[in-house]
Amino acid sequence: MGKINRLWILSGFLAVVMFPAGKSFGYGENSTFYTPLASPTPTTISTSRTPSTLGEENGSDSYLWVLTEQEFTKLHNTAYRMTVDARNLRTYYYFPENSLLVQHNFGSREGLVLDTLSNSGLLLTNLYFIDGESALLMWDAGGGRVFRYDLETRRLDRLDNSYSFRAFYGHADLVFPDDYRIYAYGGYGEFTSKNILIYYNQTNQEWVDIPIFGDVPTSYYYSDFEFDSEREVMLFVQYQEQEVVTYELSTIDWKWTKLGVFEVSSDVFHLDRFSGINRFDPVTGLMHIYWEYFYDSQTNTVRKYELREGEFTTVDNLKQVAYDSVENRWVGLADLKGEGTLLSLLPFSLDLPDGTPRNYTVIEPKTERSPTNTYVFVLFLVVSGFVLVVLWGVQRLRKRQEFPVPSTGFIELQTGQVVVHCQGRRVVFSEELDYSFWEYVHELSAQGIQSCDLKEFDQQVLPTLSNESQYSTSRKKLLDHINAKLKVEFVQVRRSELDRRYRKIVFDHALIRS
Repeated sequence: MGKINRLWILSGFLAVVMFPAGKSFGYGENSTFYTPLASPTPTTISTSRTPSTLGEENGSDSYLWVLTEQEFTKLHNTAYRMTVDARNLRTYYYFPENSLLVQHNFGSREGLVLDTLSNSGLLLTNLYFIDGESALLMWDAGGGRVFRYDLETRRLDRLDNSYSFRAFYGHADLVFPDDYRIYAYGGYGEFTSKNILIYYNQTNQEWVDIPIFGDVPTSYYYSDFEFDSEREVMLFVQYQEQEVVTYELSTIDWKWTKLGVFEVSSDVFHLDRFSGINRFDPVTGLMHIYWEYFYDSQTNTVRKYELREGEFTTVDNLKQVAYDSVENRWVGLADLKGEGTLLSLLPFSLDLPDGTPRNYTVIEPKTERSPTNTYVFVLFLVVSGFVLVVLWGVQRLRKRQEFPVPSTGFIELQTGQVVVHCQGRRVVFSEELDYSFWEYVHELSAQGIQSCDLKEFDQQVLPTLSNESQYSTSRKKLLDHINAKLKVEFVQVRRSELDRRYRKIVFDHALIRS
């Protein structure tokens, strides 16, 4: 966001960090600590509730109230983050617009509200279920603050000595729960995509920048991060234009190595990615990608399983899969046919009931074209272009070779102006306030957020004014101007579905993407 300043200060270096297995590795002299100017003391945020005052009891589950299927569905259509307890077949959601922490149990269409964290300062945050502790590890979706929420005591503890970066939204994450270590790669924020690897060190309560080299992945695309303990490397899978690209990252010298490029169905890229989910089976070396697709790290191939029958006949979309190492099973997060947008849990195995493996097709990595063949191919295209369509054909060929724009390419932030692609038209905005508006919308879109609080909008977009009446007038004038110029109702002020007293600004991104 254009009005948010960040302070990245070089404050030292980390010499040695220990992996859970006891292997040590160094980061060198260029390690960077991300710290605020004045580091706060780690704080404890109490929810003011104890298990004895939490209302009804449901076995070992205590909760504040129950969300009906209709209420839960409405919440599910807003921005949220979630994680999975694969062993107990539960999901945990955090909804920043309402500050609700919600538990969803296997087989239920209702949601259990565990807590309201309205006084915690939590905004959009990633979640990770810590198996064995009955706790959630939570950190800012854009990087920064780190919290631990105890599911039994309803206590939220701040662990870090940092601040909210708002610079790494959409990053791929890898969590080592034993020491609350979080690795984050890539992401978007402050109007730039990041090719940076950082990690949270609980000992110092800070985030550390790790120097990397080699085949460093681009940061424009959705990615998943896992750890192969057998080979002590980090596996990285990225989704690019109907292709899956695989990498490994050495934990010894932090060198990236590109492993392969695989062609897969375009369905892979029509999904939301969730953080805080273990998608890797260390025994078989299989890492889930999407639907039927699994990456085999032991052979560097992709398997497409036959998962359209049996227990999967009711599944419309298998969006994500978590692995339960105790029960030795996969647990899918699925859209079920005819049951709306709520995600259901689906335990399954890659073996049939009789123990035989499910059938699958092996997808080999694409063969890279040698430089010599590439030069010959390009020469052929150029010569053919001259023969067929002369200079006009060459110009069109060059246009086809341009790099694709990121997914937020419907908003082009240029020097002194913004170009918005709306229903086949190019709409140009050149006023300073217009630019501030589209900067903010551009960043929200990169985070997958379609609404925001009125006060948040006023602070980030509008100039400083003396009273609420002036903010209201200026806001209405700006929104009317944006909609009038786009000739569609792109931005509106609406009341919350759950609390009619609450108003928010909603952006209809589908209108300008069409």
